[in-house]
Amino acid sequence: MQLETNDLITWNIGKYKFYDLHSLGTPYYYVHPAKQLAMYHVMERARDRLDIQAIIVFGSSVHDYHFFRSDLDLCLIGILGGDFRYKELECADISFDFLKVESFPTLFKLSQEPGSVYQRICREGVLFIC
Repeated sequence: MQLETNDLITWNIGKYKFYDLHSLGTPYYYVHPAKQLAMYHVMERARDRLDIQAIIVFGSSVHDYHFFRSDLDLCLIGILGGDFRYKELECADISFDFLKVESFPTLFKLSQEPGSVYQRICREGVLFIC
């Protein structure tokens, strides 16, 4: 499944919009201002990688109850080998939690489990296409 720009727009429709603190535009304004710049840096690093198709931000960073010291929860979509180095995507001063899923069909299958984190990712997550 290859996602297009229209899929990004459709996926993020209805998500909470925050103040665009750094004038980064869509989809960054769907992420709490305390994490927008960190997400920008993650995307700059991820764009050079052929094994990452998309990144979905989930958890408190996409909700108005976010606390600036909270971590940044990311679901990486792609064929990420066992030697994948998450540290290459991270930024200083922010802790990250990563989940990896090999494809969107796999994510959708995993999201069928009621109450699973994957269900929350599909329902509440903000999609960034690499």
